[in-house]
This record gives sequence, C-alpha cells and structure tokens, in this order.
Amino acid sequence: MVVLSDRLKSVASFVRRGSLAVDVGCDHAYLAIWLVKNNIARHVIASDVNEGPLFRAMNNIAKEGVADRITVLRTRGLDGIAQYDPDDIIIAGMGADQIVEILMAAPFTRSHGKRVILQPMTKPERVRREIVRMGYVIRDEALTLDKGRIYQVICAEGGGRGHGEGYNPITPGEYLLGRRIIERRGELFERYLAEQANIVATRFTAKKNAGADYEDDRILLHELIEIQRRAPAG
Repeated sequence: MVVLSDRLKSVASFVRRGSLAVDVGCDHAYLAIWLVKNNIARHVIASDVNEGPLFRAMNNIAKEGVADRITVLRTRGLDGIAQYDPDDIIIAGMGADQIVEILMAAPFTRSHGKRVILQPMTKPERVRREIVRMGYVIRDEALTLDKGRIYQVICAEGGGRGHGEGYNPITPGEYLLGRRIIERRGELFERYLAEQANIVATRFTAKKNAGADYEDDRILLHELIEIQRRAPAG
C-alpha cells in the first residue's frame, strides 16, 4: 500500500470525493494511487512532461493494480487536459512562478465548479496574489510539517469575480500566510509566523541599510508583528 508523506496527505485532504482529479507533475504517481485506492477520486490523470517520472509512475500503477483508474499522460502543465473535464486540479511541489505559469495557460480551471489544490515550494504570497487576480476564490488553506520543513497548501475554486476571499481586501500578511491559516493559528503556525517575521525583518534591514525602497517590507513586517501580538495566551 502506498504511504503518503505528510505534505502529500495535506494536499490529498482537499480532493473532493468522487472527483476526476489531475496530478500535474505526478513523479512516482504515489498521490494518484493513494487517491483511487482510498476511493477519494473516481479517476486520476497523472501527468508529467518528462519520460522518467512517467515510466516510474506506470510501473507503480501496474504494481498497485489500478491501471483502470489512472490515466498516465505526457504533457507540459495542463496542455490538453481540458478535454478530460477534470474537477480537481493538483499542482504540488513546484515553485510559485511555475504554478502561476501553468494556471495562466489553462483558463478552463477558472470555470465554475473547478478546484485547484496548490502546494508551492516558494513564494506562496505570489501564488495567492495571482490566483486572486485571475478570478479564483480561495476556499481553504493549511500548514503541514514534513521532514522539518513547513509547507502551505492552498485550495481555490473557479467561478469567482476576482475578489478572492469575498469582498474583504486581502492584506499583505494574509497573502503571505493565508487568511484561513491565520484564523486557525496553532503551534505550527506560531513557529511559521516567527520564521517569516525573521525573514521579512532581515530583508527590511538589508534594504534600509542599502538605501533601497523598503516600504512594502515595512508594512508587511508591521502586520506580522501585530499578528504575533494577537497570539492566544498560553
């Protein structure tokens, strides 16, 4: 039986039961296999642009006996995927720029009822800003710890009007940390918040000392400090 990492478990938790899902950049197809064997997705398209990962994926799919429920497809990003009319689109383990590029080239993912489940390895704030700009509505978010590193997972849906999480403006800190994640807080969040505040403070100081424009970092740092001050007692 395939065992998922904590990072992929968090990603899988947002896949809707009975959905036709796409795992972009499927690697070994562990996530696709887990989703169908646990009867979460009715079918998964496991795609990758490289032959090596697809070869490994096909071997694993065959070993697990789920070839009838997983379609392996060699393609770049979401090219050619619209014809399958997927419900849930997973893009995990990639940098923010690559995730944004894939989504910008796939307008079908912004249709009503479509869900994108994103796990950026870098710059989650860029992912949030761009998906809001493109018209997705952020529905939920999560933090997860895997092998000592904290990851964010962002769940958004199409059919919005560019307002993101409703009509309340999203603040710089919420773009960085996630509004839902801030609301839930928790021990892992407090650790992550401290890490991000230190990063922003270091960047702010470096820019200020170099005579560079630091206003955006000043505003963000102020907000992060205020969020830290709102930490629950104990």
